[in-house]
Amino acid sequence: MTASPKIKLIALDLDGTALDGRSRLADETKEALSKAVEAGVHVVIDTGRPFCALPQDILDFKDIEYVIVSNGARIVHLPSGQLIRNSCLSPEAVDAIYDTVSKEDFLVEVFTDGKAYMDQKFRVNIERYGLSTGRNEYLMATRAGVPDILEFLKKNREKIESVLIDFNNDEAKERTWKSLEATGLCTVTTSMRSNIEIGALHTSKASGLETLGEILGISKKHMMACGDSPNDLEMLRAAGFAVAMGNSTPDVIEAADFVTKTNLEHGVAHAIYKYVLNI
Repeated sequence: MTASPKIKLIALDLDGTALDGRSRLADETKEALSKAVEAGVHVVIDTGRPFCALPQDILDFKDIEYVIVSNGARIVHLPSGQLIRNSCLSPEAVDAIYDTVSKEDFLVEVFTDGKAYMDQKFRVNIERYGLSTGRNEYLMATRAGVPDILEFLKKNREKIESVLIDFNNDEAKERTWKSLEATGLCTVTTSMRSNIEIGALHTSKASGLETLGEILGISKKHMMACGDSPNDLEMLRAAGFAVAMGNSTPDVIEAADFVTKTNLEHGVAHAIYKYVLNI
């Protein structure tokens, strides 16, 4: 596959891709994106983050037109705030998640209505789950605390965008993944070694991108997607030209048409200059 068709849309993962080590859009990346927009290209964020956890850099950057959040569950036209898509887990899927996690002592995060929640007891004892300092700080800054996250999950069972579970060992992660996937009621993916991300059946970063492509009248062959983690794989396959960051996991690199520099080396900007602006 080549990048010969003109790129009309760029879809970007955030963490490990468009964002630098401080979770910001570097000036080099902003400049490349702005030049792409000047050339008539749509810039779209396609992330597993909920809307409430979008960095201020993204919200303030006027050249970003659409955001796809919660792994495809929610599409928002950023300038107007208009909700374009809201794909929630079925109540039956939520019940299956509840039955699974209620038997374990997992750190559970729930996304609904663009916001993110976790149990208050986890917020005050988050270090016990063995997460990195950066991950702890991110969760504390973006997740609201509720008295009982499982009761919150059950109460909001008809409007859950996504459920994330953090683990402190690989065996628990694999066991839970297989159990939920076997229900046939949801989509299960991951963005890091310590978590799984659960969304509605047939909902993913790819489905969000495909929906937006239909709205904008842009076909797959005119899309370029950039990512670094397993939850980006479907998005990369849904685009005509797939770019893996230099810091990507091996499966993402294998799926890519081009491997760019790392996110710390402004790999997104490098790919845009090379394949979108042809500079």
